[in-house]
Amino acid sequence: MLELRETVHTLERTRDIEDQIALLQRLNDLLLTRFCVRLGEDIMLLPLWVEAYYYHPGRFEDASAHRSPRQKDRFGRLYIHSKGYGGADICLSMGEYYLSCLLKYSLINGEFLSQLGLRDFLKELCAKDPELGGRMVLSPLPDELRDHRPVFHSPRRGLGEGKFRWARLASLKGVGEYPFRYEQGFGKTRLLNERQ
Repeated sequence: MLELRETVHTLERTRDIEDQIALLQRLNDLLLTRFCVRLGEDIMLLPLWVEAYYYHPGRFEDASAHRSPRQKDRFGRLYIHSKGYGGADICLSMGEYYLSCLLKYSLINGEFLSQLGLRDFLKELCAKDPELGGRMVLSPLPDELRDHRPVFHSPRRGLGEGKFRWARLASLKGVGEYPFRYEQGFGKTRLLNERQ
């Protein structure tokens, strides 16, 4: 957890756009390879595809970030929302700015879920456990569950035009293994070819 927090602190201080994008990709990488989301005693979510959203006034102003108060200073907690398509993010903000990663595709106890499937699952879960959204749910993965598959970076899916529209702020693992819907022009073949 320390490396994740240190990366967030470095991002808070960084002003160069390219360095900020690299740090957001690093946060995504860490979430995909070293962390899980514990939604209860017997419910573990493993992220497969995450998309970083960051809005820090005067430093990194991503117009696609929701800028909800429920994204500020909530490191390790869920942000469940109905904006856009709706979905769930893991908040990483540790201050008065917005930083979260949308869980685009995930495995819950081995079952593949899309962003909308996860949103619906979490709504049901929150109806039974209203405190879920306020609890720390981010947890380090046990060593035996760490994923060593390569992580790929792509533009986020389904966004309108904006300054960071084509920035590679989506990160994914398991390319070719799951029924992902890729951003146009950044499909499985392109990502795999770029890796070679």
